[in-house]
Amino acid sequence: RLMATLVLGVGQLKVIRERSSEVDPCLSVFGGDTSWSTEEFLEVHNVIRMSGKHNFEVCKIPIPTKIRYDRIREALGDGVSPREYLVLSLLKFGMPLDCNPGFGVTKIQKNHFSAVSFKKEINEYLDKSVQTQAILGPFKFSPISDLCFSPLMSVPKEETRRRVIVDFSFPPGKSINDGIPRTTYLDFDVEFSLPSVQSMVSRLNDLGRGCLLYKKGSQGSLSPI
Repeated sequence: RLMATLVLGVGQLKVIRERSSEVDPCLSVFGGDTSWSTEEFLEVHNVIRMSGKHNFEVCKIPIPTKIRYDRIREALGDGVSPREYLVLSLLKFGMPLDCNPGFGVTKIQKNHFSAVSFKKEINEYLDKSVQTQAILGPFKFSPISDLCFSPLMSVPKEETRRRVIVDFSFPPGKSINDGIPRTTYLDFDVEFSLPSVQSMVSRLNDLGRGCLLYKKGSQGSLSPI
């Protein structure tokens, strides 16, 4: 669901070219504030939690991000739809999971075998993530009262590397993913599916011979939940 929202956001960026021919095509939408201390993250979390609402609804505390949402808003011009306005608000104030509070496990979970069997790779992942503030910690005790736990796992990536994954589908029936609606997000209907090999083939056929394609990994672009 989070990724679906990001895709929705990327879709809105395309509107920039359609609506405003005067906008510089090289207009940068990156370069915002990206630095918060751990204490600031925790303080903001507690303030938002006490409000009982999502950040974009009440507190409206801008989150640290490299995305220049102000420039995106300027490029969109007048007549922004409710859906587009929501995307801009989520870029500025953060994207809630929209997860049912009855899901998620508050008891510490053991990491999967594929994580504990590769301690070196897991430690390297944690060290790098802490340095870039993709994750916070380590903590000697739970820094927040409503913390939920999901185990780590890893899968092979290339010949000598491992991809570290937080398993939000565990345990089945009570996991974070189980509590996230599949067809709605914040009262909006959502149709989303992961791209398939066939969709890529169809896209290549539409573009024709000589088209240029590239891929971009999202690792490091998103802060783990």
